[in-house]
This record gives sequence, C-alpha cells and structure tokens, in this order.
Amino acid sequence: MTTVQKLRTRLWRAVGAACALALTVGALSGCSGKAYPPVKKEQRKAVEKALDVSGIVSVDDELVAQRKKIAANPESAEAAEAQFRVGVINEKKGNDGKGDTDAAVSAYDAVLEKYASSPFAAVAAYRKAELLCNSENPEKRKAAVKAYEGVLGMMMGQSGKKDAPVAVAPVEQKDGSIKWVPAKELIPSKLDTLYKDRVSYQVLNALVAVSTKITSKGAYGLAIVFLTIIVKLLITPLTRKQYESMKDMQKVQPEVKKLQEKLKGEPQKLNQEVMALYKKHGVNPLGGCFPLLIQMPVLIWLYQAIMAFRLQF
Repeated sequence: MTTVQKLRTRLWRAVGAACALALTVGALSGCSGKAYPPVKKEQRKAVEKALDVSGIVSVDDELVAQRKKIAANPESAEAAEAQFRVGVINEKKGNDGKGDTDAAVSAYDAVLEKYASSPFAAVAAYRKAELLCNSENPEKRKAAVKAYEGVLGMMMGQSGKKDAPVAVAPVEQKDGSIKWVPAKELIPSKLDTLYKDRVSYQVLNALVAVSTKITSKGAYGLAIVFLTIIVKLLITPLTRKQYESMKDMQKVQPEVKKLQEKLKGEPQKLNQEVMALYKKHGVNPLGGCFPLLIQMPVLIWLYQAIMAFRLQF
C-alpha cells in the first residue's frame, strides 16, 4: 500500500469516526451525565421547607449561616440541603430582593456536582434550567436548552423501571403553596418554546404547515420527507463529485497494481510514480473524502432540526 493510499484510508477512518462522534454528541447533548434520583413523596417536605424563604430577615446573615452548615460537615445531608438553600435564597432574595441569577445558578451547580444523590439535586437541576430560560441573555437561553434536555433526560430516565417514583418538580403557586407537577408535563412545552428561535425549527415548522394543507394526517412525517428531499438535493452535487472521484480512482487501479509489482522493493519511488500517474490522469486521491466532509455539517443540521422539532410529534 502506497503512502497516498494509507493517507486516504486514514482520512476515511477519521471521517467515519467524526460522523459517529457527531451523532453521539448530538444524541447526548444536554445530558448531564449523572442520574439524579426523582424526589420521593416522603422527601418532599424537606424540599418544600428549603424553598420557603418567608421567614428570612437578613439575607446576608442567612447565607452565612447556610455556608457554615456546609463547612461544618460537607458530606452530610444537612450540607446538601444548605447548599440548595443558598441557591434558593440567592434566586429569591439576592441582589436586594431582585434575585441574583448568576449566584443562584452557581449554587445549584454545586448541588449537582457535590450532592447528586440527594433529593435536592433533581429540583436544583430544574430550577437552574428555569432561571436560564427566563433570562434575556441569548447565551443563557442556549444554556437553558441544554439544561432542560438534561433535566428531562435524567428525570424521565427511571420511568421504565418497575416501582420507580414519578419524576416531579415543585411549582410554586400564587398563594405560596407548592404543587408537585410531573416533569413530562412541565418541560417539553418550555423546550419547544426555546427551540422555536432556531432556523432549523422554523424551516421544519414551515414544511409542516405546507404538509397540513396536503394531508391532515401524517403531516409531520410528510414534512420530514420534504426536508430530507431538500437536504438530498442540496448535497447531490457533492455526492456526484464523490462518486466521480471514486470511479476515476478505480480506472487507474490496474496501472497502480502494475507499478506496485514493478517497484515492490522501492517504496519511495513507488510513491513518486503513483503520484505522477494520478497527475497524468487528473485524479485526486483524496477527492472522494472532501465532499463527504462538506456534507457532514448539512447532515448534522438535519439531525438537529428533527431532534428540536420532536416535541411536536
């Protein structure tokens, strides 16, 4: 095998690995990597107590008190509750009562990192996502998508297990009471709202509108078919170029084999002769790889468009 052929083989392998990695990252995007246990019914009182900030007189004094609890025994259940409460206090009372989003998100992140097995982790993850979603900062709203996807994935992850507790999140009512709502009722609509800002979502939504005029049933499936056809048409020139390059390579293969037999013990000269042969016939040995590399972003975009719109299905 010549150096050029080795290089070509390695590049193909790299392309394949990159495709696999891209799809894997896409599938796992937003996933936190940790499975936070759903809050059990007997644990809800503790969470509700930690969410109550009505009796706080001095925010600074309360934060100091909670941090002392954390420092006293960092691995304890009390420390987990205290860390969660630091987030709640910053969220509701920080910044002179206006709420300190950054400090609250940082505190919730600490709960997720250090106390992932505590009953406060799932709630901290949800409240973090809520804070990011309510922000007007575009970057934070992007982070909210990842946070919500992670919350949805980890809270729904145990739904298939026998006797698994239902994944719920505490939602504070106007009268100050707390209602525990199933995660599957809360998160999808909020994620869908965030995804609406994406061009890929808007394109697919427009195709759904067109499909609905054609058929009332199966409009979503027809829209995906339309989108797939559009993407296929866009990458057809690249695909054709890729096939043409492969055919050109096949045409010169007999001559390459002759050179390999003739120059068996002279690898350096063989490489020179093969390159000269490719040049003579106008063949680019890497021509079949580059079109595929250009197609990858388009195919990843297609995958992301369908994933963003999946909550409508």
